[in-house]
Amino acid sequence: MKLTRSQTRYLVAIYKLSGDEGIRSMGIAEALSVSRPSVSRMLNNLTQMGLLDKRLYGTVFLTESGKALAEERLQELNRLGSQLEAILKIPSDLAEECALLLISELPKSQ
Repeated sequence: MKLTRSQTRYLVAIYKLSGDEGIRSMGIAEALSVSRPSVSRMLNNLTQMGLLDKRLYGTVFLTESGKALAEERLQELNRLGSQLEAILKIPSDLAEECALLLISELPKSQ
């Protein structure tokens, strides 16, 4: 499934933050330094894609397909980020951001 950079960023963040208890939009907004309305729009988007399940009181959980996709993207980000950091000699946070951009823009091979 093709995801935008923002969708990938949110999906991976939700995966890292949610655990078995899910996460609320305020926690996502704080972790990503974005507004709560932005989080709400993205959560609706990811829910419509079948990647999230919104529950009572605004807690969200990854669906099975959302969890699988988040794990796949996280592995790609870690692998590419480590390579970029080593090759380009850049800080890990910058390498991760570059990896996120690359993964979002490159076509997925079949």
